[in-house]
Amino acid sequence: MQKLLVSVVTLGLLAAGACSRGDGIGVGDGGGTPDGAIRATEGVVAEGIVVPIRYTALAATAGGIVREVLVEEGSEVKEGQPLMRLDARELMARLANAKAELARANAALRQLTGPIRAEELAIKEASVNQARIDEQRTSDELKRADALKARGALAESEIEKVRGAHARSVATRELAEADFRLLRAGPRNEQVAGAEAGVMSARALVQQMDVAIANTELKAPFAGVIAYLELRVGEFVAPGTPLIRIADTSHWVIKTEDLTELAVVRVEKGAPVKLTFDAVPGLALDGTVSHVRAFGELKKGDMTYTAVIEPAEQDKRLRWNMTASVQIAPPPDGGTLEIKQR
Repeated sequence: MQKLLVSVVTLGLLAAGACSRGDGIGVGDGGGTPDGAIRATEGVVAEGIVVPIRYTALAATAGGIVREVLVEEGSEVKEGQPLMRLDARELMARLANAKAELARANAALRQLTGPIRAEELAIKEASVNQARIDEQRTSDELKRADALKARGALAESEIEKVRGAHARSVATRELAEADFRLLRAGPRNEQVAGAEAGVMSARALVQQMDVAIANTELKAPFAGVIAYLELRVGEFVAPGTPLIRIADTSHWVIKTEDLTELAVVRVEKGAPVKLTFDAVPGLALDGTVSHVRAFGELKKGDMTYTAVIEPAEQDKRLRWNMTASVQIAPPPDGGTLEIKQR
């Protein structure tokens, strides 16, 4: 008889648990319908957490050694205020080299595309005239050497020296004339294109280094409070690691955590809400549903949705991630939802 009683109690508890599964929907006492449906006529009860109206986790884009931590946990910061800097000395040296290379590339381009100066032409022309004089002199020396050889007065080795000097003077004159013609004609298109490409490449490297240096500094994306700070000077931080959490704690909202698919269909934007908080006994706030996320997430076997509740007033005792009880009123038309029994 005792075993039978235990079994009956156990079955009763299981049945009660099945009827009160965490779908957050109040059920009327009208009983079942002929088709086995249950009519939910009350509001939705869910659990939520307190979160700032705006918050974000900041991570370094580049890895490196922490050189400066400019704020403390709890500090109030302004938008754009620097919060942390990594060691950028090596990057600064590379930036200086990149700027020097850009200056050289610009100078080479200006030399090609700038107007030809009269003094440059004069220098090239003087080089041509001197080369012609030298060629004439070596030509005369070669003629005398040939005459001496014909009389047997000059060795073959000596005349070869004279011939070599004359050949070099001819080559020097031809080179000087070619340089003069090129200067007077101006640069070829391919020379200009090559110099322009050099400038573009050098400029891109400077911009790349500027971005790399900027990425060694974290700045506040908006005004708020430093809610979390895990940084020490001298330690290495990896790219993408959350280092600082900043929040606008001047305004709190409530986000639901366990609003199931059976409950979310009865939640509408603008619906009135009653809020209570475990950490602040006696505090009850009115609010409204400001947003219901269309995307559901699977949590502990249930498909859950997030609703954001806007309190009608703020309370300074609230803190980030405090738990809240959320009671959402049913739709204004008093409609009912039929839930098929399983």
